[in-house]
Amino acid sequence: KWKKFTDNFLTLYAASKWKMDWFNDEHWNVIVKNMKLFSLAVRTGNCVGVCFDPEPYDTDPWVYPGPYKDKSFDQICDQVRRRGRQFIIALQEHMPEVRVLSLFQLGLFGHIVDEPNPKIRQEKLLKKWMPLLPAFCIGMLEGAAPGTVLIDGNESAYYYESHHNYYQAYHLIRQRVQTLVPKELRKKYNSNVQVGMALYIDQALGKRTVQTISQFMTP
Repeated sequence: KWKKFTDNFLTLYAASKWKMDWFNDEHWNVIVKNMKLFSLAVRTGNCVGVCFDPEPYDTDPWVYPGPYKDKSFDQICDQVRRRGRQFIIALQEHMPEVRVLSLFQLGLFGHIVDEPNPKIRQEKLLKKWMPLLPAFCIGMLEGAAPGTVLIDGNESAYYYESHHNYYQAYHLIRQRVQTLVPKELRKKYNSNVQVGMALYIDQALGKRTVQTISQFMTP
């Protein structure tokens, strides 16, 4: 039983050491079964949802082309979107109104949202970190039940120094990133997606020592 803490999450990492394959149904049968068990654990622990960290700490599932040199970017994105849909549906197995707090969602891609040309937008996306993540996020949105909440945790807020930063990030996540969302899903985006601002306590209290080259030099 929780007392003071009301909104508790179980942490789930996207990284793995077994080289997950987006196109391998055997891999994804295992993942879906595990996510259903995870959903049960969330409910049993009286948690409200899942804290999903997509950052790759081992084999990076979000790179392009990665192991898929024989496939186009669109082909891979279609498959990743399908897996995102399977992922969220499995998490809803025992928690139909699950909250998924992701450290990164579409807000990570502010550098491309104002580009009107889809071809140029894709070229810019491919030059940055985790280019397959947007497709996964769209898949999650597509499979989300009416009561499911997808929270863009905006880890970039760790380093904000002004209220303007928070305002701009909120506007980015609520409005501007919808250029990356299919038109038929934008109403659902508005109803199912929320904004979360990350807080890095060590950074805020000045307890984080960032090493620079001068620390290793003599006077």
